Amino acid sequence: MPNFPTRTLDPLSLMSRELGRLMRTQRRTATRPAATRRPTAWGVPVNLTETADGYRLRAAVSGVAPEALDISVEGRTVTLRVTRPGVEHSGRRVLGERGIGDVTRRFQLARDVDADAITARYELGVLDVTLPFAAGPRRIEIQQG
Repeated sequence: MPNFPTRTLDPLSLMSRELGRLMRTQRRTATRPAATRRPTAWGVPVNLTETADGYRLRAAVSGVAPEALDISVEGRTVTLRVTRPGVEHSGRRVLGERGIGDVTRRFQLARDVDADAITARYELGVLDVTLPFAAGPRRIEIQQG
């Protein structure tokens, strides 16, 4: 019977193989001159806190115009979309670490918020969003007559 190479499908082998692939990719990228690397993917660092009145979301979005920010709420999900355009440079780029492109962050909240009362403020590269809690269930008084 011929001896064909087989790949094992157990989780540890798969994880080891994937980790090796990632490390090889990282070594190839790290040894490339900085000017030849692609612009890095970027993220939006966020702090989300719960207060007595609602949630407060603060996002670091320096270098982004307020018009390039979009916040939406659907049910208990808050979505933040940020677009950072590329910048044209004259001369040869020596180092390029500033990420460009679109980033979307979604946050699942534990409680309902009042979508009509949400406020957002942008100052010095920080987006500050206040998301007040929705009014809880209340008893409706029934009147006679």
